Amino acid sequence: MKRILILVVSIIALVLCFSVVASAEDVIHTGTWGELSWELNETTGALTISGEGIMDEFRQNSNNAWLAYKDKIKTVKIEEGITRVGFRAFENCTNLVSVDIPDSMENSFCEEAFYGCVSLESINIKDSNPWFTTVDGVVYSKDKKTLICYPRGKTATEFTIPDTVLYIGMSAFYESVHLESITIPDSVERIDFFAFSYCTGLVNIVIPDSVKGLSNAFPGCTSLESVKLPDNITSIDSSMFYGCSSLKSITIPKGVTRIGYEAFFGCESLTSIEIPDSVTEIGSFAFADCKSLTSIEIPDGVTTINSRTFSGCSSLTNIKIPDNVTDIKREAFLGCESFVSIEIPDGVTSINESTFAECKSLESVKLSDAVTSIGKNAFSGCEGLVSMEIPNAVTSIDDNAFSDCDNLKLVIIKSDAIVSQILKTNSCGKLIINAISVIVPNGSEVSIYFANKYTGIENISIDGAEYTVYSDHDHTWEVLEILKQPTKKEEGEQRVVCADCSVEKTEAIPMLEGCGGGGGVTAAFISSGGISLVWFALKRKKI
Repeated sequence: MKRILILVVSIIALVLCFSVVASAEDVIHTGTWGELSWELNETTGALTISGEGIMDEFRQNSNNAWLAYKDKIKTVKIEEGITRVGFRAFENCTNLVSVDIPDSMENSFCEEAFYGCVSLESINIKDSNPWFTTVDGVVYSKDKKTLICYPRGKTATEFTIPDTVLYIGMSAFYESVHLESITIPDSVERIDFFAFSYCTGLVNIVIPDSVKGLSNAFPGCTSLESVKLPDNITSIDSSMFYGCSSLKSITIPKGVTRIGYEAFFGCESLTSIEIPDSVTEIGSFAFADCKSLTSIEIPDGVTTINSRTFSGCSSLTNIKIPDNVTDIKREAFLGCESFVSIEIPDGVTSINESTFAECKSLESVKLSDAVTSIGKNAFSGCEGLVSMEIPNAVTSIDDNAFSDCDNLKLVIIKSDAIVSQILKTNSCGKLIINAISVIVPNGSEVSIYFANKYTGIENISIDGAEYTVYSDHDHTWEVLEILKQPTKKEEGEQRVVCADCSVEKTEAIPMLEGCGGGGGVTAAFISSGGISLVWFALKRKKI
């Protein structure tokens, strides 16, 4: 018996010895964050946070406090006395598996605290907590009417929301990448911002008609193919389906009046969509980069087509702009490469900057007689454009309006005011319009500017009168040869060449005034002893 007792004591001593050694090998990090203290056992990955009151917020991608060891954290225990979790408190703790929440916790913490915690499977809350409860690691309000947080590391592919839930909270399912199907019961009345955002495995979802409030819930759901929207919503919120690159079809309910900013941005698989007549507003970028969209009809109630609304819709072959539209913002149809024709309604007075730029297949454009201006790059890169008629009301055409329209051969100019402008050069020596034929109104008194090098046109007939074609717009002139030296009584003459495009011309050198010169001409040297004064024009800009 005595021997057995000695043996037992020896074993206990040995175990205690090893325990001490193991404890001695643990790597412990400690510190403070605001009024709170924290301790991380790097060996076990256990983080304990203690203290009283509110946890201070963290900046995005912070490495402060325990976030300096974010890769080491596996479990978190927030002790009693802490009432609020700080913004981004556990951001990108990619190995975090579980979190214990105290009874003292008062705020709805999930939507802000656990960004990037891709392994988080369970958030544990005691039954005695007066504010929150958990079921299988999913966080709800105490009465289970609000679903607050579905841990994004849970590996289930399906989830059914309990029929006690009335409200799905902000970012509730954020980055729950394993979920392929979510069933929403008829009890749900509101779905908040980003509720299902970046659920990259989600394939389809039906939102019941009981939902009366639906915010931008689905951005970044890259596998989402179909959505059933409730009939009673009145708005498709901004970024609602942003980046849903697999979305193939969707029906917009008839009561919707507004499609928000970036609502369908980047829905690359969407081939067609029917916009109901009730819609009066379509936001900027609403259908941008919907690369498979082949047709769309804008309702008559829409009066403005906003910036980049349809930009990058490279498969869109044509679109009818309603007669009620009075404003088409810049870049509205930028990069619609399959556009063949476009007709601008009478209410539109300006073609804004880059509105139809890079519409490479555009062959026909009919501008309304009300158009008064054509903006910078408005039709640049429209390689298929063969002819263009400029209405009489147009008074200004900005730089590069028709640059790189390589096949534009005929321009019919009905406006006296813009003949000289429409033919301005793009960059040095490159035309806005590389025209073969120009038709202008009778009786026009205009100056025509062309780059001879590119067109071969040296003169043009307007109403029977011959006009010389000039080419001194936007060139950088350098002296090629002094033909005649200037004196104090007589101008000189020199031949100049554009340093950029090699266009040449002859121009006058101003008469001498004392020892100086003007007009961009610089004296290289002045010599006495009967040596003639020689002039060199180093660089001469547009004259």
